[in-house]
Amino acid sequence: MDNNDPWLDRYMGYRLESRLFTKTSPLVRRDFDVSRARPVWENGHAEISSRGGPQFEDDIDVAADAGKITEDEWIRIRTTDLIMRALRNSDDATIWFAVEASGAITKDDIDGARQSAVAITKMYEQEAIPLVCGYRISDPLREHAREQGVHVFINPDNDYPA
Repeated sequence: MDNNDPWLDRYMGYRLESRLFTKTSPLVRRDFDVSRARPVWENGHAEISSRGGPQFEDDIDVAADAGKITEDEWIRIRTTDLIMRALRNSDDATIWFAVEASGAITKDDIDGARQSAVAITKMYEQEAIPLVCGYRISDPLREHAREQGVHVFINPDNDYPA
């Protein structure tokens, strides 16, 4: 997408957010060699499933109440576009993914994904990987993501293996 129209970016971002799990799950499985990737938090609400949902929401509250995460981290987790849990194939360890999505990826998306991953790691004492997903990113922001350890998926509609 070469167009720099902010309205189009916003529309594409909303479209992507509405189907974020179905777009990122295959990419995560491919690039991180994990299985059983499941959403536990998507678009600002807990996913109702046997592997997430209300338990994850309770975990956020308990971690904040116990002082494991700050109030700002509690808010950051709750505003994350997608949080997934998966199993690493090599050792069956639980891996978390904190994903932010946008039509045009911004510094706030990158920093938000990283902050969410840090907070999840504090909550569970398990690895959490920050990801951003979108249709465009500038070269300086791609470099910022690399420096922050945030993985970037561009054009998830066409980023599947052949």
